[in-house]
Amino acid sequence: MATLAQILALLPDNTTGDIGADDVRAAVTALWHRTDGTDPIEGLAFDITATPPVTYQAGRLYYNQVARTLDFMTGIEGNTLQLGQEQYFDGLNITGTLIPNGSPLRIVGGQDEVPIIALDNALGVLAGVATQDIPSGEVGRVTTYGLVHDLDTSAFVDGDEVYSTAVGGLTTNESSSRVGFVTNADPTAGVLFALPDRRVAGFGATAERPIVADAGVNIIPGFRYFDSDLGMPIFWNGVSTWVDATGVPV
Repeated sequence: MATLAQILALLPDNTTGDIGADDVRAAVTALWHRTDGTDPIEGLAFDITATPPVTYQAGRLYYNQVARTLDFMTGIEGNTLQLGQEQYFDGLNITGTLIPNGSPLRIVGGQDEVPIIALDNALGVLAGVATQDIPSGEVGRVTTYGLVHDLDTSAFVDGDEVYSTAVGGLTTNESSSRVGFVTNADPTAGVLFALPDRRVAGFGATAERPIVADAGVNIIPGFRYFDSDLGMPIFWNGVSTWVDATGVPV
């Protein structure tokens, strides 16, 4: 709703304050021209102290005081996109079982314009992290960059770099699918910063080598690991052991 002062500002030739029907029509036309793209506005100022909306409404845009950015309510109930701080895509779950929030996911197919998703297998084809529980037969949000909230990350500590297991879980044991970093270790309010990466190399002591038989960890054949105890790179032969550049087990 425009104030009298704002309307008068649009009518610089009206100095008396007397407003007729023609003046009102002119003011409405001027205000419209500021929003239809023919007379661009200089910017928008959002209320940075306002309480976030309680009711979810697709298409709503508002300022998030905590994230210090704009939140956009998408068409998926309960989900908002924090502009500039996260990226995601919609994926279809047809696995026959529910995909839990926080699960590392890969793309296994497509239907029309929607990727078909499944739990990641730790072989370096990680696409993103489920940002909600996704029932079978439904489309859900998959974060490719940004924070994923409300997880059980109590098995980790803040700052842990986590990887995908062969059964779509999280582990600190290195695999070929790097998921991201735990930013808040908590049993219910845990937060994961999703930063997927296909890993083909690692480094550390002999005792820190990825243990393929443990916790569903999986690494691709040829995965390179610099063993700091041996002072040389070694390679996973894809079968059962680590070898040096000549193929000799180490």
